[in-house]
Amino acid sequence: MSRIRSLLQSAADLVLGLGLIALAFGAIRFAVVPALTGPFGLAADSLAAAFLRRGGAAFGILFAYWAFVTLRERRVATELSPAPRAIGGGIVTGVAMIAPPILVLFATGAYQATWRGWQDALPGDAVVILIAAMLEEVVFRGVLFRQLERALGTAVAIVATALVFAVVHLSNLGEGSTMPALVTTFVSVGVIGGFWTLLFARTRNLWFVTFHHATWNFAIVLSGAPLSGLEEWLDAAPLLTVDHGPTWLTGGAFGPENSVLTILIVAATIGVLVRRSITRPRSNDDRPAPPRHHA
Repeated sequence: MSRIRSLLQSAADLVLGLGLIALAFGAIRFAVVPALTGPFGLAADSLAAAFLRRGGAAFGILFAYWAFVTLRERRVATELSPAPRAIGGGIVTGVAMIAPPILVLFATGAYQATWRGWQDALPGDAVVILIAAMLEEVVFRGVLFRQLERALGTAVAIVATALVFAVVHLSNLGEGSTMPALVTTFVSVGVIGGFWTLLFARTRNLWFVTFHHATWNFAIVLSGAPLSGLEEWLDAAPLLTVDHGPTWLTGGAFGPENSVLTILIVAATIGVLVRRSITRPRSNDDRPAPPRHHA
């Protein structure tokens, strides 16, 4: 009975956590921000309005997660503690992992680029990418993974979170995608999502994983290649990039994340992290929180 109770409680908390985040995001984006911009006569496409929308979205996401952890889980949200070193580490490692396959693709001629120059939309898109990464990390790692971990254990939760992450991103391919493209994308995004989940499981720091994720995505945008199958970022890229190699190498319409080079690098990094996790002593910080029993 205790096992079933734990599963039901985790499922309920998962729905509650995701619901609070969605509610806060929607309330700030569609109610608070319009209420603030309207009285001051700010144009919808103005820099100030954009700052309020994006800053408000970030605040809403973080506040909802903090409220969920503080009021529902009754603990300090240590994963949100200010951590400049974690932010710096996320930025450095994010670039260090995605840059090599992209550089190899350029060096071999699989990617060929034309310099377009600085694009005014780039800074704004960088902020949007950061907020999107923050939202995904809070949802998938902060809420989904931790609730699954509490109910099923760390290893199963990592795999399950990676699978959900992969399924959600299949929609980026759009209609008419071939079965090989779907399979490749499922594998690549699953491996990448598994890596970010494992990274959070080891660091227990959302800032590290968020900035790793955001920097990874921004580096792809800078390369002029598609980001996770989305072409909306291409107009902000300083490079106009065209692929001339086989899809298994270039990633095709999904971008370098579907390249076998990226998959191998991420898989190898996962292997190193797993090996270190097995060989190092386990501290109390690594253990999932025990099930809570409410009266």
